[in-house]
Amino acid sequence: TAISPLLAMRIFFNMTVRMFAGMNPNFVTQAHANGWRIMHMHETGSTNSDLMAMARSGEAAGLVVRADSQTAGRGRLGRVWEAPPSQNLLCSLLFRPTELEPPVPANQLHILTAAVALAAADACAAMTKVRPSLKWPNDLLVGERKLAGILAESVFEGVTPVAVVVGIGLNVNASPEGAVDMASLAGYSLAVDEVLDLMLTALDVASAAARYPGALMTIGRRVRVEFEGGVLVGQATGITDEGRLIVLDESGERHDFSAGDVVHVRNQI
Repeated sequence: TAISPLLAMRIFFNMTVRMFAGMNPNFVTQAHANGWRIMHMHETGSTNSDLMAMARSGEAAGLVVRADSQTAGRGRLGRVWEAPPSQNLLCSLLFRPTELEPPVPANQLHILTAAVALAAADACAAMTKVRPSLKWPNDLLVGERKLAGILAESVFEGVTPVAVVVGIGLNVNASPEGAVDMASLAGYSLAVDEVLDLMLTALDVASAAARYPGALMTIGRRVRVEFEGGVLVGQATGITDEGRLIVLDESGERHDFSAGDVVHVRNQI
């Protein structure tokens, strides 16, 4: 007897979970108070890669994959994200945009990244009394030092995004040179479990669109945007409804960026 595609995907997911459990003796699953399901493993290659595979197999929204250590952590533009084991929050969250209330349109998926960034900022503020700012498109900064990076990836059916995985690497108790971590802000070591709990509790997609522009420290700054095909220096004046950064160049001409590396530069006197 043939089985339905949905049942086949569920079977594949259960096999994947068992595989992770066999590979990771510290594999744990638990439910969070606000409905998130947390899959916690000792070590994996990349939480984003794991969760993307599960999303493609039909896993429901609301799953968080967290690892104490990643051997192939990824940042934007193929960069490597490294962190000492068990010191920082390394996790990915699964959203299905059309199932949210209200649904998130396909041209506004940046709101999901913004929601995770804002929730991480809220958790940091609650635990350290220091509120980080957001740098377009997806970093958390304290001053100009990086506290967290975020990587979002989508699963498509045809041209329609049916799932979004948002991964975050948040410096809790350790940070590379030139960056910053929450423990240094608080003055003592912090429990990574508690940081995740506060972040998930604070996560609110519905309010993210309204909060996001005000949290962006990039707005109003003189910036250098490095993008495919060139570099532009100008004044960041806002973002579009689709999350593109609006920059006015030296002649006052407007440029909208959907991607690029942004460097905050000092305003000329």
